[in-house]
Amino acid sequence: EIQESETICKRNGISFKLFNNTRIAALLDEKSNHHLRLKFLGIQPDYNVFLTLDEFKDRLTRKSKKLPFSTLFLGRESDIQAILQKVREGTKVIIIDGKPGVGKTRFCLEFVHIMTATEPFQQYEVRFIREIKEGISKAIHSELNAQNKYIIVADDANRLSDLAELFEVIVNPAFMERSILILTTRSYNVETVISEVRKKQIDNYQKFTIRRLSNADIDLIIQETPFEIKGKDARKEIVQLSKGNPRMSAIVANVFKAGFEIAGLTHYKLFEEYFEGISSEISELVDTDKDKILLALIAS
Repeated sequence: EIQESETICKRNGISFKLFNNTRIAALLDEKSNHHLRLKFLGIQPDYNVFLTLDEFKDRLTRKSKKLPFSTLFLGRESDIQAILQKVREGTKVIIIDGKPGVGKTRFCLEFVHIMTATEPFQQYEVRFIREIKEGISKAIHSELNAQNKYIIVADDANRLSDLAELFEVIVNPAFMERSILILTTRSYNVETVISEVRKKQIDNYQKFTIRRLSNADIDLIIQETPFEIKGKDARKEIVQLSKGNPRMSAIVANVFKAGFEIAGLTHYKLFEEYFEGISSEISELVDTDKDKILLALIAS
């Protein structure tokens, strides 16, 4: 379908560019494109930068329709308790890093759920910041109440072009005593995020790395909704291919449910699906064919 579209566009002198779902969602979040959201998708404009937990979950569900995620939480209970202890001791900024697909977003959802049910954090309100190009500082003052207590989560914090502005909730006296900031990032970007934190002279931060799940945990996940893989041999193959990565297990489980033989599944096909998001991001950064050839050589 992609090749056919490219051919038709080329024949008619039309520029063709492929965007992944994350990039499309970001474009539709821009105010100038809100009319397209409403007209073609029936989604009402959302002008808030800071989303409630329910609003964030709703957006996550819409983005995950192609690749459903499990609501089962396993293997990381001790990590949650360790972070909670650090927050109790006064840590204001938590940086959570991990490889793509390892479950950083799912971990944050579980963490804020447990945290807001635990003393002394029951009065805190949870806000997730959506990916925007500008306006964080303005939104802090217009959408947040300095009298309230907040747990603010920036998922994929490295994507925020104005990440430095977000630290106002930590360094501004009006907010700093009542705010806790959680930043997630892929491992290859974690030093960049830490550098931004240090630039603001914030010392009370802690970094936690999300590790892969055990084979037993992956096996339990793929047996439950929405995957429901019951065959022992199929589960064994999925677990081996997943290598402890929840997103990879979801990809392989969906391929299996679509009727494909897992034994014949090539690593290239998994790579193509798994790194779709990263590939699209890189393609937007390179301008010349020489750059693309160099990237292809590195990848091979």
